[in-house]
Amino acid sequence: MHRVLSWWSANLPKLPRSVLGESENEMRILYRSITVWLLIVIAESINGTLREIFLVPALGMAEAKQVSFLTALVVISAITLMSIRWIGAATTTHLLLIGAMWAGLMLSFEWALGNFVLGVSFENFAAEYDPRQGGMMSIGMLFLIFIPLIAYRIRR
Repeated sequence: MHRVLSWWSANLPKLPRSVLGESENEMRILYRSITVWLLIVIAESINGTLREIFLVPALGMAEAKQVSFLTALVVISAITLMSIRWIGAATTTHLLLIGAMWAGLMLSFEWALGNFVLGVSFENFAAEYDPRQGGMMSIGMLFLIFIPLIAYRIRR
């Protein structure tokens, strides 16, 4: 996985440092964080597809979502644990900012996919984030915020 991440990072377009006013190391951390988020998105897309194909017919929608949610937490943890050193962030602030960025990007991705591709209404989308309605996505977003910090502390 390290080779894939290194290749991807080396081939990302270079933004001038003046665009964000950040150091080269911080730009590298940003690029690498986005790369890992993309890997998470791919893994979660596969998880969702497998849920619909195999788990929903066998367990029903509610139970399938619960199993898939737990699987997602394991997959996100594994990807983050394997890549956190490569990302290169070492401060609590950077790690929490990476997690917040991942959560914001994921929320935006989920909304755009649901709204524009799958035709999910805003009410149904919002229900997935409401624990009172059985939605677990808000817990998932909190998990995304803190998993870079947790993974860093496990791996250091």
